[in-house]
Amino acid sequence: MVVENRPGAGAVVGTEHVVRSAPDGYTFLMAASGPIVFNPALMSKLSYNPLRDLAPVSIVGSFPLVLGVRDDFAARSLKDLVQYSQANSNQSAYSHPTTSFQLIMEMLKARTGLKGINVPYQGSAPSVNAVLTGEVQMTLIDTGPIAPMLQAGRIRALAVTSDQRLANYPQVPTLKEQGIDLSVNLWSGLLAPAGTPGAIIIRVQTEVARIMAMPDVIERMNKLDIRPIGGMPADMARTIAAEIELWTGVARANQITAN
Repeated sequence: MVVENRPGAGAVVGTEHVVRSAPDGYTFLMAASGPIVFNPALMSKLSYNPLRDLAPVSIVGSFPLVLGVRDDFAARSLKDLVQYSQANSNQSAYSHPTTSFQLIMEMLKARTGLKGINVPYQGSAPSVNAVLTGEVQMTLIDTGPIAPMLQAGRIRALAVTSDQRLANYPQVPTLKEQGIDLSVNLWSGLLAPAGTPGAIIIRVQTEVARIMAMPDVIERMNKLDIRPIGGMPADMARTIAAEIELWTGVARANQITAN
């Protein structure tokens, strides 16, 4: 297998390449949620339609986001943060590295009454650093970029967006534990050009499921706060359709675009 990285334009470049490739089982797309469910919600002139132009193979793994503040910040819980933000709405802001994270944060704000001005940053590291320097009061981000700061005690996580607490951060409560009816997991998955023969799709999905069940793979994924899945194509298709609808509604309600 040859891995060819084609970054650019919110993963549109790499996705377009696969969409335009021959459906012969030799080209696949390994993609996160962004180009598959968030781009359709955010871009009015997207050159591809994931539901029409790609064939789902398998969601490989999923991962949550954490809501973090600087350790010396006054708010010690999500409830405290909501109260602080409401009392200091002009001085409350959050950082994020992608517009997809902004959509999730805006949904969280709607569910909790949390106030916060959106401040986008070019990448995860600047987004985390903005909390450390006090440029913003909070950030919503995946655990990878923020892990060193959490482990060093420089940033405190107030909530995790998954259904269950993370093994690596058992002290961090879920949103549902704090009375918020919200659970969000991002994911990475494998797709093929539309028209790829079903027999090839099933064979590749079977291999993905086998690999995701290997003990050493599970151990490695758990260390990264990723839940191995290796699900079926039909399950992935339903997830894609439902999430496009969900995030399109959030984007429209908040007038958020990536154009």
